[in-house]
Amino acid sequence: MTKNEYFDNIDKSFNFYQVTDSFDGIVLVVNQQNEAVQFSSFKDSLLIKSRTNGRMAIQTCVYLGWMDDYGDFTAISLVGCFGGAGAAGSGNNNGGYPPHVGGGGSSSTNTQPVVYDKITNELTGKAKCLNALLDKNGDSFVKNLLANFKGKSEFNIQIVSKDKVTTLDENGIIKEVNGQTIYTPGSTLITIKISKVRTDEHSALEAARTILHEYVHADIFRKLNSASSLVGERAVDFKTTYDAYGNQHGVMASLYINSMKEALKGFHKTVLTNDYNGYVKYFEEEPSDAFYEAMAWNGLKENNVKAWVDLPADKKASIESLVKRGNLLTKTAPCPN
Repeated sequence: MTKNEYFDNIDKSFNFYQVTDSFDGIVLVVNQQNEAVQFSSFKDSLLIKSRTNGRMAIQTCVYLGWMDDYGDFTAISLVGCFGGAGAAGSGNNNGGYPPHVGGGGSSSTNTQPVVYDKITNELTGKAKCLNALLDKNGDSFVKNLLANFKGKSEFNIQIVSKDKVTTLDENGIIKEVNGQTIYTPGSTLITIKISKVRTDEHSALEAARTILHEYVHADIFRKLNSASSLVGERAVDFKTTYDAYGNQHGVMASLYINSMKEALKGFHKTVLTNDYNGYVKYFEEEPSDAFYEAMAWNGLKENNVKAWVDLPADKKASIESLVKRGNLLTKTAPCPN
């Protein structure tokens, strides 16, 4: 179905296109100099924002990759770029993640779906419940983390539930994961995917850890790509720190473990109270800081980051032992059906 009536095509230079009834995204009008001269954002095929003033040189990039059963394309190698400024592959602060370039084929222009305001929550079921509880009852670390994407935020988050979330391992083999955070350089939208299957399989505390883990990824993307000129907030300031750890999981393991440990500790005791009391009754002791630290290592130790590799063998063994206790925790989230 054509949707020309929703497109503010003032100069008539772009006179035909077609979108589906459920299209969410941005339509760019690009001139012969490869400058984006008009931006039109759509939600459910309806125009929600359009801008025609100014010119912005864009860089079009072509990627090779794979598309999963749910229509999501993930790039695994860059073929090349043209237009805009800089050489192909320059300025990519994706932290080891390949850029997500939308569904529908093996190549695409480097554009991002519709720019949402603040944090757009498209979670369902258990994940939706836990996300709301983290937002309402999280400690200062969680609140400060989420505050970076609220109000007049430089970046916005779209967090969604997917039946399954997959990625490629170091050998190029598709594997299923708990969640994934995706950012395309040059956009303002960071997308978080949370696996419904994995969320339902795991304890409520582990599922909350996954959501928190992905929000940290989003915050790292924000810091790496900020346009702020304030000292301490500039991308170049954080990148110096980032480069010392190699990738996002390396940064998380070295800089965020303690904060995640404290966040999980407070959330377990004050929000997942029945589960916390069940732990005390079963193990005849309160959960230790070491238990919550072990939970925080999930999603990091599997990647053999330097901070994990450098731990003494007995420390690793203790973490592996304690994390098994997490499998005995309650799966149900404390939200009304």
